[in-house]
Amino acid sequence: MHTLYHTPSFSRLSLFAVLMFGAIAIAAFNGPVRAEGEAALPLRMTTTLAAVDADAAAKPRSVSAGRASLTQLVERALAAQPVMLGADALARANSERLEQARGALRPSTGGVMGYNREFADSGGTTPFTVLSGGLRLTIPLYRPQADASINQAQFQESSSRSAYAEVKQDVLFRTVDAFLGAAQAEETASLLGQERDVLLAQRNLNQRRMEGGVGTIVDVMETSARAETILSQIETTRATYRAQLAELGRLAWTTVEAVPRLRDGLPSMVVPATAGDAVVLALGRNSTLARLDAGLAAARAGIGVQRATLSPTVDLVGGLDRSHLAAGGTTGTIPSTTVGVQLAIPFSTGGVGEARIREASALADSAQAQLDDATRVLETEMQKGYVDLQRAMEQWRIQVSVLATATASLAATRKAFDAGARTNIDLLNSQQLTFATRRELLTARVGVLEAQLRILTLIGDLNTDSLARIETAFESPASPAENAAFGNAP
Repeated sequence: MHTLYHTPSFSRLSLFAVLMFGAIAIAAFNGPVRAEGEAALPLRMTTTLAAVDADAAAKPRSVSAGRASLTQLVERALAAQPVMLGADALARANSERLEQARGALRPSTGGVMGYNREFADSGGTTPFTVLSGGLRLTIPLYRPQADASINQAQFQESSSRSAYAEVKQDVLFRTVDAFLGAAQAEETASLLGQERDVLLAQRNLNQRRMEGGVGTIVDVMETSARAETILSQIETTRATYRAQLAELGRLAWTTVEAVPRLRDGLPSMVVPATAGDAVVLALGRNSTLARLDAGLAAARAGIGVQRATLSPTVDLVGGLDRSHLAAGGTTGTIPSTTVGVQLAIPFSTGGVGEARIREASALADSAQAQLDDATRVLETEMQKGYVDLQRAMEQWRIQVSVLATATASLAATRKAFDAGARTNIDLLNSQQLTFATRRELLTARVGVLEAQLRILTLIGDLNTDSLARIETAFESPASPAENAAFGNAP
């Protein structure tokens, strides 16, 4: 560093040069920051990732009249879940870390002040006082560690964005899954109620037959026992239904009284035709893989950060100083201007730098292993999802055929029972088969939707468009007036 002591003619020129150079440098460094791969990224995240209604989480739980739509519940769940707010806050924190890393390449200014009491030995001890103050300007010219830190911070921010998307997919999945569970429980309870009504009607008929000398008390007791068994199943299903509604309410921070009923028929397909096609899409869209991939890139960038700590740095420095000296009853003022280039060379870190490089390399190996494992798990889960989907579709086709046969058999058994050719047990068994087949058909329909829901989540395609297509499998929500008493029973 070269120091030029102040003279009246030089101070104005040097002061003007330093200030002008600093202003130009600051303006230049406030533009695009020198970092590889940074041009496509914004300098600062100005908005949060979550489109959160700030009042939604603070409002008390509202009571929804009528059947809540899937879209409404999903919107509320995304706005009210604390885990979404936490993921968004983490993304914003990583954005600020990136801004901090960029700041290391921007000019910095600061002020210094000092007061010293010194003693000069010149044939005697002469004390003198120094009061000094000044401004310092540092302009980074070459800082490899700062460049590497920016690169690492970019990948960390990308990883946090993917983590936010991952949390969002999980909230969507849990909300839709609870919605499907509630719809299935409601319709199951309805089918059980219909079966019990048929059994109660058969019991009354058997009582009249017994009074007429045709039937027996055994017929009445057998029918009553089956009706009581169905009643127990109804209570269990209603408890499941209430639990699913409560889960929906917890996720959406609202009170859900009912959900729309499932439509009859096989739900439409909203997923790719094959597991292979789905895996190809998932490799580019799955938020878990994206998070781990960005984490691997950040870990590899961390190796560069640690290596850069062993590299020299070059800074352009400047300063304006003014010192006031007092000694032996005399005083004087010494102004000075400093302009120079500062080179810092690390010679030895005692092995710390090398150990940190090895640590960063091991962390990168760990991140690579996690990504490889997640990719294999994704492929396995995707194959399983398509197996479940095909099984549910095949089960639905089988149960459609079985139901047609069971319905025809029930009609024939009813006629034969009325004619005295079949017993009460025959009729009860035929009724039981018919209603059990209807419940199996419902399970298959829900299974088709659940398998597709899982596949969409694995792909990372569970969004507004796919949810709208899933919602077509449900009837339109009824008006509040039509459902005023629905909460009392499925």
